[in-house]
Amino acid sequence: MYFPYLYARQGECRAIEDLAPGLGASAQKVFPVLEPAATNSRDLVRTLKALAQHDRACYLIINPSKKSLNQSSVFGPWMAEVSPFLSDPQITRPTLEVRASTSLADISSFLTTYSGRSLGLSIRSSHIPAVDVAAATSGHDVLHFLHSSADPVGYSAAVGANRSVEVRDSFRTESRNADYVGAEQFTASHLYFAGEGRPGFSDYTLLPGKFSDSGGPLGAAVIHLSFVESSSRSLWVEHFVSIETRQHEGSQPSKLMEAMTKLDAAVRANPSKFVSTPGLSSYQAQFASRTPTSPTYNKRQQISHHIATAATVV
Repeated sequence: MYFPYLYARQGECRAIEDLAPGLGASAQKVFPVLEPAATNSRDLVRTLKALAQHDRACYLIINPSKKSLNQSSVFGPWMAEVSPFLSDPQITRPTLEVRASTSLADISSFLTTYSGRSLGLSIRSSHIPAVDVAAATSGHDVLHFLHSSADPVGYSAAVGANRSVEVRDSFRTESRNADYVGAEQFTASHLYFAGEGRPGFSDYTLLPGKFSDSGGPLGAAVIHLSFVESSSRSLWVEHFVSIETRQHEGSQPSKLMEAMTKLDAAVRANPSKFVSTPGLSSYQAQFASRTPTSPTYNKRQQISHHIATAATVV
């Protein structure tokens, strides 16, 4: 299975909505892990409704801490909107983020509250000994999502490979969009997880693993498009960068159209290289009408295409 780890902002939520009817055909093979990082629950609620409509499930972190969600005045209204979905095991698999402030008692309380449910632990800190986490979750249906900051090897050994998924930061980020060149390998994790006894693999899709909500004037526009490399069967990503890369030259729409023009040429040159997905179809429709995408919509299209492409190899 594939567990894309997302921060549930607008572009990411819309990508999941686009894929909700499929997410791996009749037997769900793709389970999004959503760590909310938006104080407004509107986009998340819309996504959860889309999942419910198509009988799909996700892992949803119930104690988000990004931005101001760790403040009771913000978290209270947010949880009031989300709680109806948390009560439905067909839609959500409640997931606790284990960070430096989390205690073993917090984990035990979480397991008691959602007893009998399929659950998740998103482990970002290794301050609680792995053997103690393993003992606490023994006998519960818990999947442990192990981040690089939390000794994935040690925790996997303690809780069992069959109950752990390593969340890998597979996308190599550049400081400037203009620095992306050509195509490069993204991951081969999907080729090895079964042999390692794991239930699946995970990444942050085409986003950096370290959360950032910063932005600024667009220098170069870039589209990242995933594909399965034919000989190795590993996942790769190709970068399509606008011709104009200077920050204060050219308009944002024109730069995005330049990147889309390069993408269209690549797809026409090798039609079988990229899987047909909602994200790719959206790019093609926009290009045909000469309507440039937008930064937020571009994120939606890239993530949607990446997840749908990964779904073909699990």
